[in-house]
Amino acid sequence: MALMLIHLFFAVLFAISFVSKCCSYREFQYSIIDFGIIGGKPGIMITLCAAGVIASDLFFVIAFSMNWHIRAAYMLAGAEMIVFIGLYAKLLLQRRKIKCSCFGKSRTDTNIPIAIARNACFLLLLIVGIILLNDESAELMKSWNGVFLASAVALSYQIIMEWKSAEHSEKTG
Repeated sequence: MALMLIHLFFAVLFAISFVSKCCSYREFQYSIIDFGIIGGKPGIMITLCAAGVIASDLFFVIAFSMNWHIRAAYMLAGAEMIVFIGLYAKLLLQRRKIKCSCFGKSRTDTNIPIAIARNACFLLLLIVGIILLNDESAELMKSWNGVFLASAVALSYQIIMEWKSAEHSEKTG
């Protein structure tokens, strides 16, 4: 049961991330530039990196919701968390600010220590999932129900965020 909940959590998390990045693609590209590892302006490398991260999010949604290549999903998601923790730590040491756009367009700077803690918690949960995966049946969540549920939650989240953004714009504009 615990493993199923972990799968569902990551399916929903990565579905929200996938939809949000697709809906605010330009901002996501600029956040990649702000991390300072690829280049200083949009170009083919930024586009490829953005497409790669978005594709990995989609892979994770499918893997975690359908229990498909689940060991690879845990390992790759863990590696991705380690990379992002390292990137945030670099920004923290350099005292740089960023709007990460991890879960959609951001109007405020990311709280980097909280982002590091958040990703460390995700990494810890991925490790717990790997441990449980070795103990439980690998036949969990093979139906499309997980995909539909994760998609519905992600789309609902995006709609709520867009609605709040529009409401805020009307009050300030």
